Amino acid sequence: MHPPARSVRWLLAGALVSLSSVASAETYYGPEIVTLSRQTIDVLKLHQHVIGQQLLLDKTPAFFELTLRSMPATLQYDDGGRSKVGISRLGLSTGFGFGKPRTGFAGFAGIQVDMVATTEFPNFFMQREGFQVGQGAVYGGLALFGFQATYGVMAETSGRGLNPQGYFTRRKFEFRPGTPSEVVGGRANQDDTLSSFFTFSHAEGLTVGATLAELGAEAKTQLAALRAQFSPVRLIDRLELREKLGVPGIGFERYAAEIDYWGDRFQDARRQAEAVANGIQNANPIPTTTSQEETWEIPVFVDDIAGTGLRARVIPQVKPEVKLRAVEVSYFLSGEGFKVGARTFAFQRGSSFTGSGEAYVALQPAFFDNFSIFGVPWVTLSYSYNTPESATFLPIPNAHVIGAQWLYGLPEMGRPLIPLVAREERSHEGGSYEDRSYGLDEEEF
Repeated sequence: MHPPARSVRWLLAGALVSLSSVASAETYYGPEIVTLSRQTIDVLKLHQHVIGQQLLLDKTPAFFELTLRSMPATLQYDDGGRSKVGISRLGLSTGFGFGKPRTGFAGFAGIQVDMVATTEFPNFFMQREGFQVGQGAVYGGLALFGFQATYGVMAETSGRGLNPQGYFTRRKFEFRPGTPSEVVGGRANQDDTLSSFFTFSHAEGLTVGATLAELGAEAKTQLAALRAQFSPVRLIDRLELREKLGVPGIGFERYAAEIDYWGDRFQDARRQAEAVANGIQNANPIPTTTSQEETWEIPVFVDDIAGTGLRARVIPQVKPEVKLRAVEVSYFLSGEGFKVGARTFAFQRGSSFTGSGEAYVALQPAFFDNFSIFGVPWVTLSYSYNTPESATFLPIPNAHVIGAQWLYGLPEMGRPLIPLVAREERSHEGGSYEDRSYGLDEEEF
């Protein structure tokens, strides 16, 4: 067996053995998990990652990516039964285009599919009784001499495997003969939503994006999330300051009141769901530990500090109250056919601070070239604990999450299992990006 393949096998085996012992540690009831699953604002974050890489590379490369992440859990159904399962998220994305977005004209399009469902653990290909939330996004955009604009639409459907109150069920609900069609149709479509997102970005490091979605009981379309960031990567490289300083940046992030991005209200929702599930049908609502107002944050960071691959980020919250929301330190290292990264968070969830840790290893095993018609893919494995990141999974407190990804094309284009800002490999002539090929290219696509 090829050495990289052996390393991947033992890493995965070790992770599965350790996680099997905690598979029944936490019990979930339905409303608290589905609420997190339906907060789809991070489609914007993943989209901004892809279009930002296009500008840095000055190309619109074709790529195909499949990502799977899963955590062990115990579900309690509305009939009192329990089952050990995995809560899994499957992500699939592909994109293609033409032209040079930074130095000329370019057009591009892409598709992103996400699904959160209950599966076996660790076999996240085998679906189990529980729930399923499906999301699909289509986007397109144009670029002209470094100015880039995109627009996309996301459709979401959920409710499968839930009773009318939103709890996990193994029963099938049927309507009596004579039930008005508007009631039947309303029940079938009550969880369907449609949202849209758009972005504007510039090659010098500016990006602004917004997501419009139906939120809250009244399901009114509103601004769900706004993300803006300025990080002058190309200017820093032209001034040859990366090896001395790194790449500084500042951002602005705004979330609607209905978005519980950091999981502040998760434990309250879970205690309420537990009380109702255990027969306290008239349980009084448990007071939430945080104010349900829109959130404003101003993250400040330095990427690739002094050219070492280290990253530091501080996230102050300025609304609804001023506080230090999170501090992040991460590290990224790449070489010929491999990439590794790790990140740790100290962040405030509810009224107290907690921590998280995650790491990944990505390899490009040469043995795949023997049977892959698209070339050699990147294969990535990851592990996360208690992460607040919802771009690639769900911000469930104390969750142990394993992940795997297959990517054909330039590795920068895939969604990061851990959203780190990589130190890109450049040629030394003019500071331009090398035209590298990692498997799938535009002609093969």
